[in-house]
Amino acid sequence: MSISGSMRKAQTYRNKNTPHLGAGIFITAAVVAAVFLAWQAAYHSLKPLPEGVNIESPVFDIPEDKIRFLGDITYRDANGERHIKQTVYDEVFKLIAAAKEYIVADMFLINSFQGAVPEKHRLLSVEFSETLAMKKKENPEIRTIVITDGINNLYGSLPSPQFQVMKEAGVGLIITDLNALRDSNILYSPLWRLFVKPFGEPSKPGGIIPNPIDGSNEGIGIRAALKLLNFKANHRKVIVADTPRGPAAVIMSGNAQDASSAHTNTGIRIEGPICGEIARSEMNVARFSGYKGPLAVVLEPGSPKGEVRAQYLTEGRIARKMEELIEMCGPGDSIDMIMFFLSDQRIINGMIRAAKRGASVRVVLDPNKDAFGRPQSGIPNTGAAKRLVNKSNGSVRVRWYDTGGEQCHAKMTLFRIGGKEFMINGSANMTRRNLRNFNLESVLFLESEGAGFMSDGRDFFDDIWKNRGMHCTVDYGVYRDENLLKYIYYRFQEAAGTGTF
Repeated sequence: MSISGSMRKAQTYRNKNTPHLGAGIFITAAVVAAVFLAWQAAYHSLKPLPEGVNIESPVFDIPEDKIRFLGDITYRDANGERHIKQTVYDEVFKLIAAAKEYIVADMFLINSFQGAVPEKHRLLSVEFSETLAMKKKENPEIRTIVITDGINNLYGSLPSPQFQVMKEAGVGLIITDLNALRDSNILYSPLWRLFVKPFGEPSKPGGIIPNPIDGSNEGIGIRAALKLLNFKANHRKVIVADTPRGPAAVIMSGNAQDASSAHTNTGIRIEGPICGEIARSEMNVARFSGYKGPLAVVLEPGSPKGEVRAQYLTEGRIARKMEELIEMCGPGDSIDMIMFFLSDQRIINGMIRAAKRGASVRVVLDPNKDAFGRPQSGIPNTGAAKRLVNKSNGSVRVRWYDTGGEQCHAKMTLFRIGGKEFMINGSANMTRRNLRNFNLESVLFLESEGAGFMSDGRDFFDDIWKNRGMHCTVDYGVYRDENLLKYIYYRFQEAAGTGTF
């Protein structure tokens, strides 16, 4: 064969195999990219938590008179007129006024964002920021730290008047470092970390994307909108300060947000050495978020023993305590839950098992039908209620809070087990994101026998369940939803972290 013939044959061979070679390179690159993204998803959803997160404090024995139940309730009368009774933020502002040397607050929402139908009941964000600012101006030596979430200024994409008021007064403002937390949105967050995060945070206010959580015409930046889709947050709502009676704290479900000001909420005011543990936990959040100043609080020594066992729980330790108590429930015991979001399968299945063992299980849920004037699909609560009722053959009883624009935003569970009473009350919804070490959360766990605050919490629940003197709840059938596709979608969102709950 001639040289030219051999060359033509070789060229023909290369031409025939070049497409296969290109396809092989593409497939290899795709596999490598998929493996890398899977590794990113796995690592950032399981990585070590920052120091001081996911903690349970020592158990403190607190005198009963040092603990008070707080409840905000919104209801309708026989004519359909709305009425609001509130105590939670009144106690927060009293605590700020009484503070002597320090105030440490951790508050998820401090903003005036409004939805399609503005809520005009109370300008809580203004009250909160101005009360703290006034306290600092009156007493410049008081150490005041506010830890909050970047969603309040859309991660730097919008100015925050509330932030400005506090900063000008000398209040220390700390934006939680959400990147240090685990990722719950396992489908989106790996892409965000790879293609968006390297470009940094928004550098200036404004943008072309409509604000998704406010009805105004202000735009936000593309990077801010993309960061929001991670659906992660410092969701805690707590304030601790020293007072003439000693250290005190309020742990609650309610935000310092105008649009949330008419919500039904719960909380606890507590005094004693446990408040030092609460403050220590918050300073841990401040530290991993970049705070380098001195410890803002003086940790008090222990006090005389009391009748109530109290413990401060955060993140995954909340789930552990809930599961432990649910599994203890049997014949003659009871579980009463009032909850904004319920979707965690271990909690749901545990309550079903408790009902089958003979425990009384009652659940009041928000119907998730609207949020700040925007219609919602009922996810996740309609799906969670469907499973509770159907799998327990009706033994788990569910009622819906009959909301009218505002929300049933309470997050409280009451237990009666073998003659003892237990309460878990604070910021945590019963969802994967809130209980499984993704969001930052905090609650108080309280155990007593016949304490007054426990009776007040039970009366609060029973008034709502039984519509005593007011209209609060409706039968399960009113918002019952047996739609299978919606149920499957809810379960997918819960598992993948693609929902907002």
